[in-house]
Amino acid sequence: MATVQVEKQLGPAKRVIAGGLTAYNRAKVGDGKTKAFAVSVRDGGVIKGGATARFWHGWVYVDLLWIDDSLRGQDLGTEVMAAVEAHALKLGARGVHLNTHGWQARPFYERCGYSVIAEIPDYPTGHACYILMKRF
Repeated sequence: MATVQVEKQLGPAKRVIAGGLTAYNRAKVGDGKTKAFAVSVRDGGVIKGGATARFWHGWVYVDLLWIDDSLRGQDLGTEVMAAVEAHALKLGARGVHLNTHGWQARPFYERCGYSVIAEIPDYPTGHACYILMKRF
């Protein structure tokens, strides 16, 4: 009989679950190989910010975006997003999507042309999570 349990170590379970989900997705929508990439901001050769993203089935998802406090206010975030979008276009993407929380960068993304398509209220308590997208 099958049992359900909480795993204390993520690695083994994640590998099996990811493999199973990948196989399921391929059966439904084809391979659509994921292409991960990063855009970095460097200062004196040291990474001081940037974004990580992945392309899958015609869309790019931005996982992370961060700029070191010492470099904020210099439009580097805008440059990073422009580089993400330029690379997304080279990959043939139809657009970019991401999520952010209320205390993070929603106004920034909206200035970059992204639109809120969903909101998760009270996540975390007293805040909201926003899902945004920009279609090319």
